[in-house]
Amino acid sequence: MRALDRADALKNDEFYTQLDDIESELGYYDFRDKVVFCNCDGPQSKFVEYFNKIQVRELLVCGLRDDGTGGFESDESIAMLKKADVVVTNPPFSLLGSFLGQLWEYDKRFVVLAPSTILTQGDVFGHFKDGSVWLGRRNGAMDFVVPDSDDYHSYGVDAAGNRTVSVGAMWLTNFGDPYYPDELVLSAMYDAELYPKYDSYDAIEVSKVAAIPMDYMGEMGVPVSFAHKYNPKQFELIDHHDPILGGENLFKRILIRRVAQTAHQTAPDRFPVFDNPRKNEVLDILRTKHLPIGWACKFVGVGRRTFYAWKDADPDFADAVEMARAEVMAALIRQSEGQHQSWKILSAMFRTEFGEHVDVSVGVTPVLLGFTDADDSTQETDPGLPVQDEA
Repeated sequence: MRALDRADALKNDEFYTQLDDIESELGYYDFRDKVVFCNCDGPQSKFVEYFNKIQVRELLVCGLRDDGTGGFESDESIAMLKKADVVVTNPPFSLLGSFLGQLWEYDKRFVVLAPSTILTQGDVFGHFKDGSVWLGRRNGAMDFVVPDSDDYHSYGVDAAGNRTVSVGAMWLTNFGDPYYPDELVLSAMYDAELYPKYDSYDAIEVSKVAAIPMDYMGEMGVPVSFAHKYNPKQFELIDHHDPILGGENLFKRILIRRVAQTAHQTAPDRFPVFDNPRKNEVLDILRTKHLPIGWACKFVGVGRRTFYAWKDADPDFADAVEMARAEVMAALIRQSEGQHQSWKILSAMFRTEFGEHVDVSVGVTPVLLGFTDADDSTQETDPGLPVQDEA
């Protein structure tokens, strides 16, 4: 049984946040002129320890006491809430719905921890979908301190000797400027056999975020962990769903759809529009699908020799190609840290610059992207254009 499942069964909310996790997230926010309220905390809370070390206008602290007073729904706590500019805490997960409802009722800014599954709750998903809340920077598995008396099948021990359990968690916030990660670099191609449709809904099953197909524009069900990678310029959020596939119930999914016009296509003034529509198609493929030149030509149905003839005959087209490749390179470099797949794509697209960093024998291949080796050597040309061998 997972830690959160067991905690829910026991109605146990004693998951204490470690200072390292607090510092790694809250360092992104400016609290200097704010009244900060930690409304699920006692004097020994690591949140209180953190705010006592930085500059804030005022720090308010209130939490549930042994005698049952001081909870976030108490008159004492609500009086402090009305004075606060921003609430920062790790609330009791079993009461998270009413906790967030209170913050929205009083129109408060907040930075709070929540289990990853919170996004599959109606009110929270609605706020996430309309952009009135978003995720912080540091999301995923976190180690929480738990009492020694708690019975978990698997636990760790921190440097201070405290028992810890790992829980999938995320920072939920509406404080400061909205933050979204860079757009995902997609490399998988749609195949009906690999991406079956649900029995219960007209959407395909995508079991891993890394497997989101670059060329499918319909609805897709993705793991809840997709929220950590969500960028509204690239994907539209539709709903959350309890899917059935082949008669079996799957874990909850977030339903998404690709945005037809991605961020790569929102600055047309940077890229000229050519009279030859095939040139525009090749440029668009280079920018949005992250394919090497030969595969991009095959995708559009243009020969490589034709492509290079266009570059030689049209300096504006040559400049646009280099600009498109530079844009893609920059996006891949931003996403490459800790992600071997991005380095593999870099090695395939920019062999001169990055091939030496990756063993290309295990890198991105034409087969992975839906092509064969023969597809990269097409010699089709357009009539009337000068043709020369590829450099």
